[in-house]
Amino acid sequence: MYESLILFSRLSSIGVEYTGDSENFATDLGPYHVMYVIPVLDAFLRNTRCTTPEKFDGLTRKWDSFRSVLDKIQLVMIDEVHCIGDERGGCLEGLITRMKVQNEMRVRSAKNTIRFVALSATICNLEDVAHWLEADSFTFGEEQRPVKLDTHVFGYPQRSSNEYMFDRSLSYKLYDIISTYSDFRPTLIFCSSRKGCVDAGKILLTSAGEHGVSLFESKHFGCLQRESSSVQSIFSIRFSCPDAF
Repeated sequence: MYESLILFSRLSSIGVEYTGDSENFATDLGPYHVMYVIPVLDAFLRNTRCTTPEKFDGLTRKWDSFRSVLDKIQLVMIDEVHCIGDERGGCLEGLITRMKVQNEMRVRSAKNTIRFVALSATICNLEDVAHWLEADSFTFGEEQRPVKLDTHVFGYPQRSSNEYMFDRSLSYKLYDIISTYSDFRPTLIFCSSRKGCVDAGKILLTSAGEHGVSLFESKHFGCLQRESSSVQSIFSIRFSCPDAF
């Protein structure tokens, strides 16, 4: 989030992040003079808001209380819109519906309307979602990528009915897959939860150690320690090696 705020500041924009981890604190981010403030009432001064569906749902349910914030919104960007079909989808659908109702009211009163931009890399019913949002749909294929991707798909049998244990078992496949296909380049791993991310990092470190491979050179570890100290002073985040993955 620190890097995002720096980017916003360079664009003469001020952002506020509002998530389930939000706490009541404010910090001046060095030479960029961007105040990182979490409480909802401080969002009155912000023109960019990054929020989870649950938190934004809470705001839209109390429209009269937060009208001064919500009435200023003119663009709603929905990342991973295919999640509307997941167990959290009801919350996302509800808040989008309330924003659509608000937009219809603005149209009738000739006020600034709300533009909806929804993004997804895996959605299968694109036209249905576009019709619901009353928006145009655009598809960008592999030919649009500046760097061509090689795709490899692996399937593993689920020997347990426990979804958590199955996800954890997949983490033990990471080292061999990375060693085979990364070509010694940086690797990005997506995990389904924060705990899954930590577990995957620990398993990857253990697997690398068993193969006599160090994932950290001393100079890199020292750099991470120095950076973590500066981050800790700003956000009070505890740093540990496994959590870095």
